[in-house]
Amino acid sequence: SEPETRRTLVIEDARLKCDIAEIVRLGGESKTAVYTLKVEAGETIQEYVIDESYEVHKILSIEPPKADEKMPLGDLILTDRYYVLLMIGDIEKVETLSDSGEVLSESYCITNARSEYRMIPVSMLDEYDSVHLEDTYRQDVKIMSRSEFMDKFKNVEELDTLIHW
Repeated sequence: SEPETRRTLVIEDARLKCDIAEIVRLGGESKTAVYTLKVEAGETIQEYVIDESYEVHKILSIEPPKADEKMPLGDLILTDRYYVLLMIGDIEKVETLSDSGEVLSESYCITNARSEYRMIPVSMLDEYDSVHLEDTYRQDVKIMSRSEFMDKFKNVEELDTLIHW
């Protein structure tokens, strides 16, 4: 007989992965393009090793900052827009069971995933190697080094500290 399969939701509607889709500088080109974010088989997402590759796509209209466009909370000129792609979805545990109910194998897969994006406007101050950015609600300004800023795109928890604080 065919082995029974049991599926259990272990993570629901969570940010699973993020990556920079595009960085557009002042004076850059406007464009519309399809961006892809992929989780490879064997990649670990929130402590679970994913068994099968999964990808999401998003069509984005990329716009550079306008000349003399300023950050709403200050008088700094907007120099860059970072477009960040997010994969949001569920992780399921899939267990193959014997006739007696014993677990023969266990794997994890992404289901119900969708793509979203965030646009992060920043002012890069090259002479100080620093980045100025505002929170989502335009109530506060954060200043950090360029390397610290780029490190924030490595995982979704760090990205949250750029978007909300």
